[in-house]
Formats: sequence, structure tokens, C-alpha cells
Amino acid sequence: MTWYNEDHVHSGIGYHTPADLHYGRAEQVRELRGVVLLDAYAEHPERFVHKVPTHRHFQPSRGSINR
Repeated sequence: MTWYNEDHVHSGIGYHTPADLHYGRAEQVRELRGVVLLDAYAEHPERFVHKVPTHRHFQPSRGSINR
């Protein structure tokens, strides 16, 4: 169960882990992903069709099971 809650990212909650949402780490994870994305663009802009990438700001407000 630890893997599912702590390591496995879920598409229904913005590719976060349930623990990210439960412990309030989702915002920090989103910010870090944005930094990584911009670093990748700086090194290989040709991979981004010549525009600065933006990451989606999917912010699940609450998690649920089977909804």
C-alpha cells in the first residue's frame, strides 16, 4: 500500500500521489515540475516546437474514490 500512496502518480489527481495531496505537497511538486520543464527547454528548445513550455495547473481540490 505504501507504493500506491507514496510513489505511484495518478492521472485523476493531476499525476500526483495521494500522499502529495493529503500532506499538502501538491503545490510544491507542481512548482518543481515547472522548473524542470523550463530547464529542459533551456537545454533543448528544439524539442518544444520553438515556444516556451507551460505546465498545466491542474489543482485537484479534493480526492475521492471511484467517482
